[in-house]
Amino acid sequence: MRKVSAMNVSEVLASQLEMTNSTWEVLQQEGARAGEQRPVDYFFYTSNERNARALSEAMGTDDAPVAEVTSTRVGILRRKVVWGVHGTTAPLLISLESLRGWVTRMVELGASHEAEFDGWGTEV
Repeated sequence: MRKVSAMNVSEVLASQLEMTNSTWEVLQQEGARAGEQRPVDYFFYTSNERNARALSEAMGTDDAPVAEVTSTRVGILRRKVVWGVHGTTAPLLISLESLRGWVTRMVELGASHEAEFDGWGTEV
């Protein structure tokens, strides 16, 4: 887990927007249409519990009713702990434009809590 900095926020955003474009194409191939409402699963990672809990609380006041906080030991000796925040939004009105805007907000929200937005998904 790398520390979130101003420089890598722009890298994370560019990468997430590119993946959003690809995911939207797949969703459309599977029958999704702009204007539908769908819940969206989301994932963040951070280096400490305080940031994870603060982000979870912030998500609870945004598009998501509940955000779960988890921790995992990583590395060869399992000494490092990575904290995750994940959940599912209330149904969102989806289109490529709305998803790109939502992803931008999630990357920025994550960065404001020293967390990295790791992506999203939805059922087809």
